Order: sequence, then structure tokens, then C-alpha cells
Amino acid sequence: MGLGFLILLSAFTIQAHVLMVKKENKNKIPYQLSRIDIQTKLNQREAITLQTRVLKMKGVQNAIFNNEDGILVFIHNKDIVQSSGIYNELIKNGQLKASQFISKNSANQGGCPVVVSDNFSFKNLYLSLFHNK
Repeated sequence: MGLGFLILLSAFTIQAHVLMVKKENKNKIPYQLSRIDIQTKLNQREAITLQTRVLKMKGVQNAIFNNEDGILVFIHNKDIVQSSGIYNELIKNGQLKASQFISKNSANQGGCPVVVSDNFSFKNLYLSLFHNK
């Protein structure tokens, strides 16, 4: 009985370690960060209502609205809802003037927005923190 228990315990321990060490593929996460620029001036109550409305939409994980600059940024599950669907829902009644923010192709190719070629301080900090070997 002692030897069988020891073998079973060893097998369980190995299996537990394999499951803990196994890495998930982070590329399968379907979340996207999107931005909508709001041209309509909103008072504080309207701004909170807008943000709450977006937060209640299916697939939206989080939303932040900067009323001073008119920028709405939200995280959404792109498998459930696209940013265009959220945009269309916001402007459908015609009372809100807004535009979807679409990044230029050159911005997409640059990778991390902190590492900009003309911004040496952030670039050096980024490289020292994450690429120091």
C-alpha cells in the first residue's frame, strides 16, 4: 500500500506542476481598445450618462470619457461587439455628433506608442526596463 500511494502521489505532483507551468496563449484574448471623439459639448450629467450607456452595452469591459477633450475610450470584446456597433448605437438618435478614431497605418506599424522615434527619454526608459539583457 505504501509504494502504490507514493507512486500515485508522485504522479499527482507531476501533473499539478505541468498544469501550473503550462503557459496560455495570450494572443487569443479578443479584447480591443477603441476611441470615439465626441464633438457635442456635454454637461457633467450628460457625460456620466454617456459613459454609463457605453458601459451597459454588451461586450464592453470598461469605458472612460474625458469630457474636457471629448474623448471616449473603451475596452470591448471584439468577438461580441465591434467598435463600429458601439459608435452606431451612440449616434443613432442624431443628438450626438461624434467620429470614430481610426489610427493611420503608420501608427499601427510602430508598436508601442510610448516608444516613439523622436522621444528619447521614454524610449530609453522602455528599453532599459524591458529589453535589458
